[in-house]
Amino acid sequence: EYASILYLRKFENFQIILRGRPVKQHNITDDLMFSEVIMYKPQLGFRAKE
Repeated sequence: EYASILYLRKFENFQIILRGRPVKQHNITDDLMFSEVIMYKPQLGFRAKE
């Protein structure tokens, strides 16, 4: 199966053929059961004085 990662959707206007057989397209977002958004908050790095 071909995972449409770059476009996040299935292609309608062309097929991918490997070894003479059309490849079944698969939308990877269908498999994402537990999606979570994690906001990144950069921390300022303070060095401890020795």
